[in-house]
Amino acid sequence: MSPEVTNYCNQAVLAADCGFGFKIPPWDELWRYGGEYRAVANNSHGFADCRTFVLLDTELRLRPVDSSKPAIAGRSHDLKCYFIGSGIPKLQWLRIKKDQRVERVPVDHRHQLLENNRVLRITEVNKEQDEADYRCIATLMDMTDNITISLKVSRAPRIQDLPEVQRVQGGRQSLTYSCAVQNYADKPWYAWWQFQPEGTNEYAADTHQTKRWVLPDPLKGQVPSFVEDKPNSVVHVLIEPLDKQEHQGTLTCKIMNSVGFEERSIRVTFI
Repeated sequence: MSPEVTNYCNQAVLAADCGFGFKIPPWDELWRYGGEYRAVANNSHGFADCRTFVLLDTELRLRPVDSSKPAIAGRSHDLKCYFIGSGIPKLQWLRIKKDQRVERVPVDHRHQLLENNRVLRITEVNKEQDEADYRCIATLMDMTDNITISLKVSRAPRIQDLPEVQRVQGGRQSLTYSCAVQNYADKPWYAWWQFQPEGTNEYAADTHQTKRWVLPDPLKGQVPSFVEDKPNSVVHVLIEPLDKQEHQGTLTCKIMNSVGFEERSIRVTFI
């Protein structure tokens, strides 16, 4: 089976008909074609890749980087520094905090320098520690260049601890829980409860609806209509009195914002 091959230049996907091999670009645009070229081949058995550098007889440059994509707290994030020129420079990473304090990025359990320092990987992003400007400095003989990448950190919601199983008795006993975030999740966030009775595939939920808020685009069609008027609100559930026929099943807390989504379920069983 022939593999599917995708070509990249400095992580940007190249069109199949890019025509690089058929014409020489104007001199003042030549620098745009320097950098790292990589091909990735995929088939049903797996993938393989190869890469090469195209070094142009031009002055040392660092390719501009789009830093508009935020990092997500708790996840891994890569900052990349691509060079263009007639050699492979020495690269150094600095971090500039809000107070303008400049420090070298430490190499520790959370920060890794990969691919000859071209990639700075933060293995578990922390907003307080990692949100800053990062400067990549390239040095080659008497030439130098630098770029600054502004790293913004967004927070997906994290739900407060809930039990996985709740064993209850019927009659006068009641059950109450709160669906709430335990971190400073990006606002607006929306929380709701869903209940799935035992032996069914359907969710039952309150469909009360009042005033609608304007939802951010990533949340349209994702958030139930009955919570659209309650952004950033803890949602409480109270079941009283408990009845096995109605209330044995799975109770699920769900919270969503524009960054991500989390849910935690409580298995309600009667004894």
